[in-house]
Amino acid sequence: MEESRKKLISVIVPCYNEEAVLPMFYKEIMKVSKAMMEEHPELSFEYLYIDDGSKDNCLAIAQDFASKDSRFKVIHQQNSGMASARNVGIKMTPHETTWITFIDSDDILSPDYLDHLIKTALENGADICCCDKEAFKDSSSLDLGSHPLTKNTLNLTNLEATRNSLYQNEYPDYSVWNKIYKFKLWEGRYFPEGKFFEDLAVVPVVLSESNKVVFLKEPLYKYRKHGTSFLATSFVFEKTVILDVAEKIYEKYKNDKFMQGAATSTLASSCFSIILRTKDEEPFKEFRRRSWEWIRALRWKTIWDPKTRMRNKIAAIASDGGEKFLGTLFRRFG
Repeated sequence: MEESRKKLISVIVPCYNEEAVLPMFYKEIMKVSKAMMEEHPELSFEYLYIDDGSKDNCLAIAQDFASKDSRFKVIHQQNSGMASARNVGIKMTPHETTWITFIDSDDILSPDYLDHLIKTALENGADICCCDKEAFKDSSSLDLGSHPLTKNTLNLTNLEATRNSLYQNEYPDYSVWNKIYKFKLWEGRYFPEGKFFEDLAVVPVVLSESNKVVFLKEPLYKYRKHGTSFLATSFVFEKTVILDVAEKIYEKYKNDKFMQGAATSTLASSCFSIILRTKDEEPFKEFRRRSWEWIRALRWKTIWDPKTRMRNKIAAIASDGGEKFLGTLFRRFG
């Protein structure tokens, strides 16, 4: 490989039972590839597609595509979950990789996604570049055309970016996608497997260890919206791990004046999620008890912190009236 071609971008794409949307994903990803290569001939890239034990035709579709384009690498594993699939992608990423990004196979990218993120990261000397996101249910409503790169950016220190992600109402969020990272931040780092909320457990740490984060205020990442309202979203027992994750974050930052408000916000949000989306019965009783203890302890900090998102403030105020009042309020207006 020529020296000028050694700056590699690795794109990790986990997939499970997405045959209905996979052809469109590849169609759009080719537009991304073309735009990136035209603007950055000094870069090469590869797509690491990890089939997580799909029971439909995903694997065959991916293998067919890879047979036509050597930049696509297909890895198949038994169904082990999103975190495991992403970890396989990280482990398979070549050591010469400079940049890494994660894409979910049912999402869609602007043709400028890689090009604009790379340019913005390089121009600002940042280890991480994030972009805005746009939710969709019907892809026909999306604007998938190319657009000129704007200078509408926000430069953040690593701790500012980490704090914003934990407040959950500022840029950036803690999703692993809609970001491009220097690969050095991910070498030897993996998502906790077999658990929900793996992004919250890992991405804030990655943000905190970067040199600088730049946010591009363009919705280059289009994510498919599943489910309905906040309260209607299913909450199986395994999702209670969010409380464990949030407690660890709070413990880490509770004495840090710059970060403690954001850690408080994350913990309060997790507690309200458990109280509002679970029933007061086994096996949720212990998690609900812990959640109510935290809500009582953090209520006034949540209410008076100007950076806390409004949903948390309303829930904190309503919680003073008890569980029944809190639930009634959110069922009506949540």
